[in-house]
Amino acid sequence: TFQRQNGQWRLREIEQTRESDKLDEENFFEPFTDKTVEQIYAEAAGQKGPIGPWLEKKAATKANRIERLLSFLVQTDKLWNRQEMLERARQVFTRVFMAREAGDIAQVTDGDLFPAVATDLRGEISRRQRDGVTVEFRNFCVRKVELILVNNYSDNRKDEFTVRISAHAQRIVKKGGGVVSQDEYVSPFEEYWTFGRLDGQWKLEEVQPPAVGRRLLAQENLDQDSSREQLQWYYQRSRAD
Repeated sequence: TFQRQNGQWRLREIEQTRESDKLDEENFFEPFTDKTVEQIYAEAAGQKGPIGPWLEKKAATKANRIERLLSFLVQTDKLWNRQEMLERARQVFTRVFMAREAGDIAQVTDGDLFPAVATDLRGEISRRQRDGVTVEFRNFCVRKVELILVNNYSDNRKDEFTVRISAHAQRIVKKGGGVVSQDEYVSPFEEYWTFGRLDGQWKLEEVQPPAVGRRLLAQENLDQDSSREQLQWYYQRSRAD
């Protein structure tokens, strides 16, 4: 996937075909309504490809519902921009891992994290420094970021969303220059991160245990000002016209 940045297309993400849902996504041009798309595509309108065989169907369905819900929420609150939420999660995830690898608490920025999370991360890095321990994430790469839960409250200070982030790296831990532990190969891993609204932006609020993350995937999205029926109505619309 390439993304425009500073007037150029730059590589943002390399997604594994077996765990991708890109062929199932519709092309998007913001000024077009569904009716306009149907007029342009004619008989090809609505035709999509298969999702990757490694992508769970429930995750793909949830992602589709979240995308449709956000197309309405963003009309009145620009912070609910789906693409910017995904990019924000990707950037914060990368910066946190690079701060751990550098062993530098100066790289832990309050602009990315809730105060408690920033304090915990600084403490983790300081303990490693004190113990002479370093950690390397060799060939670190974010493979995929998926929105798995959106909670939109009447009091927007409580708003939050959770992502599942798939990445890979070869983790190497050293102490006093000697290797303590090392992954044999570059290995895939996934984490569940919850972001909350603070100071007018999304910041990392909590890193969820895997079991909790899987439960959140099965949990219904929340739009506190909408009824259950209204939520289902959102899910049936591909975009807010």
